[in-house]
Amino acid sequence: MANWGMKISLPGYDAKTATPEQCVLHSEYACPKIKLNQNPPHFGIYQYTFTSNPGVGDTILTTIHHGFNYRPMHLVCIKYVDINSINRAQPLPAEYDADTLIDSYTTASDLVIVLSRIGTTNNLIGKTWTFKYYIFVEDGA
Repeated sequence: MANWGMKISLPGYDAKTATPEQCVLHSEYACPKIKLNQNPPHFGIYQYTFTSNPGVGDTILTTIHHGFNYRPMHLVCIKYVDINSINRAQPLPAEYDADTLIDSYTTASDLVIVLSRIGTTNNLIGKTWTFKYYIFVEDGA
């Protein structure tokens, strides 16, 4: 009985006969996990509106405490209007302009979303950026 475990198939496929590629979830492969009921939440939406123009260097936009004693895998996506007035939505890292990079990283205690600038060509005052973030937990946690 080699074909056993939990499977959730994609629309149009039978879970009993679906290959891993035809599944949303297949227990033969590890899936990213998120701890529920954490404070602060380990997934959510964060919005940042610039009230001043960040200078050259790194500016931390937010720090979200995760409470693990290791650097967990994470995913942060950003939604914003770029300098050409085009709506953008993408995972980090992302470039706002040639001088501005938005990125994220984890430490043994926090998820950090940071803005790095090598110049201040474009004014960010009044701009609002929306971030969707996920902090994943190791297997078995």
